[in-house]
Amino acid sequence: MKHGVGRAVVSMVLAAWTTLTLLMINGGTQLVNQTSASVANSPLYNFQPVTIHLDRTNRDLTFPSWKYLQTGKIWSYVSGKQGIDPAFEPPLTDITDGTPSWVEDTRVQPMVKEPLEKLRHAAAEAKLPILVSSAYRSGTAQAKIRTETTAKNGAAHTDEYVARPGHSEHQLGLAVDLTSFSEKCKARFSDCALDPKTAGWLAAHAHEYGFILRYPKGKEKITGVASEAWHFRYVGKDLASLIHESGLTFDEVYQNMVKLRDNVSVARSSAS
Repeated sequence: MKHGVGRAVVSMVLAAWTTLTLLMINGGTQLVNQTSASVANSPLYNFQPVTIHLDRTNRDLTFPSWKYLQTGKIWSYVSGKQGIDPAFEPPLTDITDGTPSWVEDTRVQPMVKEPLEKLRHAAAEAKLPILVSSAYRSGTAQAKIRTETTAKNGAAHTDEYVARPGHSEHQLGLAVDLTSFSEKCKARFSDCALDPKTAGWLAAHAHEYGFILRYPKGKEKITGVASEAWHFRYVGKDLASLIHESGLTFDEVYQNMVKLRDNVSVARSSAS
């Protein structure tokens, strides 16, 4: 009897873990309805879909778990004011194809690899080939960049363009910097640049592959970061499309999420 119960519990945990993995990879909500009732209602895994009505939009956003907001998950958030442990390291995989040899770390989270390849392929078909000029950065690597940038350009410039360790999306493994392809760029970073036409194409089409222009022009007071036409963050197609269509920043959407999460937590505490 004990062995039968043990096998049932293991099966339930494995089913829940498999479902969560699929949801995180796809970054969307289409798989929620495919989640079995036994897993969705299991006390071992609180799998209750949540719907958010986003302020200043006519759109609702549904996702299966608050876990999406946890550090390293698909909608995790860092900013100048909100950071993570500088020692944090997510699961990573190499993206050596399309990455110049001078890029020190050619890794991203596994969920980012295939969408990034598709984005690069689409850009190439549009005759606007791109390279990845920066991918994952550890807290140590981020500290090194800040030190080097400060020595070269001063503290004010560094604070505007280079995040502190634990405050960079690159450390999440969910962000990439993109640049226009050239043979010179493949050989040396100083010869790289994102031309305006390519930047415009990326801003218009990246959401189709799950990426957002994270720090758009004119939103500096909201993001707290100077405009960066080259910095793209993976959030999955559902959220990327919503952000693109609404004109909101990820910061504003995240604030909506946290507001609802906290309200739900308060309501549950009061009820208990």
